[in-house]
Amino acid sequence: MRAIWPLLIAVLCVQGSGPADPQRPTYHFLPPANWMNDTMGIYRGGEYHIFYLYNPDGPVWRQAKQWAHAYSTDLVHWRQLPPALGPVPDGPENLCCQTGSLTAFDGVPTALYTCAPGVCLATSDDDLRTWKRDANNPVIAGPPAGMDVTGFRDPYVFQGTDGWYLLVGSGTRQTGGSILLYESQDLRKWAFLGAMLPGLGKDDEVWEVPELFRLGDKDVLIYSPTKESKFTRYFIGKFQDQQFEPESRGKIDLGGYFYAGTVFHDDQGDPIMVAWIKEGRDKQAVQAAGWSGILSVPRRLSACAGAGICTAPVCQLDQLRSGHKRYTNIRLLALGDHSLNAEGAAIDIVAEFDPGTATRFGVKVRCAPSGEEETAVYFDRRLSRFLMDTRRSSQSNGVDKSLLGGDFDLPAGKPVHLRILVDHSVVEAFAENRAAIAGRIYPALPASVGIRVFAEGGTATLRSIDVWQMISIW
Repeated sequence: MRAIWPLLIAVLCVQGSGPADPQRPTYHFLPPANWMNDTMGIYRGGEYHIFYLYNPDGPVWRQAKQWAHAYSTDLVHWRQLPPALGPVPDGPENLCCQTGSLTAFDGVPTALYTCAPGVCLATSDDDLRTWKRDANNPVIAGPPAGMDVTGFRDPYVFQGTDGWYLLVGSGTRQTGGSILLYESQDLRKWAFLGAMLPGLGKDDEVWEVPELFRLGDKDVLIYSPTKESKFTRYFIGKFQDQQFEPESRGKIDLGGYFYAGTVFHDDQGDPIMVAWIKEGRDKQAVQAAGWSGILSVPRRLSACAGAGICTAPVCQLDQLRSGHKRYTNIRLLALGDHSLNAEGAAIDIVAEFDPGTATRFGVKVRCAPSGEEETAVYFDRRLSRFLMDTRRSSQSNGVDKSLLGGDFDLPAGKPVHLRILVDHSVVEAFAENRAAIAGRIYPALPASVGIRVFAEGGTATLRSIDVWQMISIW
């Protein structure tokens, strides 16, 4: 079976990305079919490896998932490999094999992951292709004795100055979401140190997929709260003496679809984040399509000047650009949209605006000729917000339609830069390489491929806009 797996994957990829499904992305990673969600990544030996939770039996969530596996040498083109881990009939993994993390312990690739009811461990001796479960699983049998937790999952392992640490997503009914901290010298025997940041979450909430990494001269703790089930959130602060002292907090993405974000480091040691982008349509549409969930484009993280986390697509995506069109010095009046002689369902847009006196300005994508469908990405200067309006994105029923976004201060007296990645049913937008919005759209009309620019409440100038068609990664 292992020998024919790549051939089966290739066939399914061709079938899954064909014209029968116009909503299926072509340059975002997703499996050939069925359900995917949380991801785990690592860079090793010149290869980027992504493991993700996968249901081989359909496009719906289920508890007993596999760790599906893909790798890339450029963060853009991915090759599927056979599943790495999955439920087994006997032992702690008979019910689930879910989210975790990867590291190298004494040079050996090691995975720690959620099993029932605790944390299990597996190792690989052939560069992550095959995995061997530890004979003494689970290495953590479950929550600390006497602790009334609302969840216990998603272990994240990292090395400290005097040993190894493990974060486990958790929460209690009394103190809300929190993260449990463990310590070990060998990754197999763990000592519980306590709960981090209790009382800052909501009641009955679990802080899922916690991770901690260095960014500039600060430490960043990320997590995804179940009460919202929409955002990957972060604290910036300092991890010292087995405690995390937060200084500020925020959202990695403002859209509400970018969930369970995880970080791995590239060949230069820079942090790269990917996340599960959820669906925004009903179960009937998902079942008919035969797939659910995609991976965001990889994003490079950096420390923003002042505060916060800046995020931008990795530059490797530029190799997918083709069919370039450029327009310059377009005066935008508050009298209607300006249509560009460019279109596409899989495109990359880079625009630079002089805001002028306009109160709102931006770009509309996936526009129908008569305006029945469109998705607007824009800045609202009166409210100081960066927004994506999907309320007219689709004429289909059973599709989420909302106004996405959040607070964003425009640079005073300077041009404003906007990048928009459109890939059929997903849009990822980036403002000044500082803020990001991921949204889902499902245009019903084949002609909804137009691009327009606009201003409201005054005049603005579109200094330049570049539009590229994006080549499929498959």
